[in-house]
Amino acid sequence: MISNNAFYSSNGAKLMYSVPAMIAAAVFGVYHLFMFVNGSDTFADLLNYWYVEYDLILLGLSLSLIVPLFKSRNPLIHVWLLFFSAVLVRIVFDILFAWLVSMDAYDTGNYVDLIYTGSYALFTF
Repeated sequence: MISNNAFYSSNGAKLMYSVPAMIAAAVFGVYHLFMFVNGSDTFADLLNYWYVEYDLILLGLSLSLIVPLFKSRNPLIHVWLLFFSAVLVRIVFDILFAWLVSMDAYDTGNYVDLIYTGSYALFTF
């Protein structure tokens, strides 16, 4: 039985879990935009780092869903925990990918692509 009160917690409690990840994404986004404007990053580097910020926003939004589900012992928690773990794996991939591209060490078929495949395997379950 799905509890009806799982998502009726206060808006402040929901924001408490999602805002830190979104603030981190905004800070890193502005920092990399500043680095791009100063000429130390290329546009491709900027886009690679913005993938990480996008993942941080997804992480924050999924946290705002997971916590009420966890508190109410809702069976949907298993699905959202898989989604959350897939986002975490994708963050690891995006950081490694951006680092490899910035070091000019990424080639097609790199081992880091296995992490990317693993994150999508978690998304499908």
